Amino acid sequence: MQFLTQIWHNPKGYSILGMLLAAGQSPLGNSSWAIVIEYDDVGYISDAASTDYQSLLQTMKNATEAANAKRKADGFPAMHLIGWAEPPHVGPQGGSDNEFRCPDLAG
Repeated sequence: MQFLTQIWHNPKGYSILGMLLAAGQSPLGNSSWAIVIEYDDVGYISDAASTDYQSLLQTMKNATEAANAKRKADGFPAMHLIGWAEPPHVGPQGGSDNEFRCPDLAG
């Protein structure tokens, strides 16, 4: 999405479906914000109940920190995975189980 990369100078390489912008605010304002909508065709999770989420979180933290070198080289600030914004859980949706994970990032 050109708006994110050319106006807000976000990194390229994401497949974005759309954005939700705050009502009554200009996306060009200093305090503007948006929610980016993406789709990930992850499919059915058969082992979500037995997933070690602490180990997964550590793996994700390591990957986030490792990606910071490229972010900095590209002129972007480092990002840090703080933890889970909401504890991971499995819930029914559309007749199948889906895994919900919500990482908490800070820049």
